[in-house]
Amino acid sequence: MGTVVKRWQSKPTNPTPASKGWEFNMNPKLKRLLTPILLGLLCVLPFAVMEIVNLGRIPDPFPYAIFLYLWLMFALFLICLFALIRLAKSRVSKQE
Repeated sequence: MGTVVKRWQSKPTNPTPASKGWEFNMNPKLKRLLTPILLGLLCVLPFAVMEIVNLGRIPDPFPYAIFLYLWLMFALFLICLFALIRLAKSRVSKQE
């Protein structure tokens, strides 16, 4: 029974006797997106908690769309910001 290597994987992901767990190779593009997504979630989460606490026993529905939009806008802003920083770093390193 062999391991299947997908086109996007560089190594098989089945554990070997020498390794203690599963290998987790992330795509570099996914790594670039994961940081802004998690930072956006961490920045919007306190506001969602405050909304839950302040609603209390009031039977108003939770405004999921507002917090989804806030998270999306913050994540997109960070993606653009990180791309600009990466571009600026590459230009500085080329000049040296």
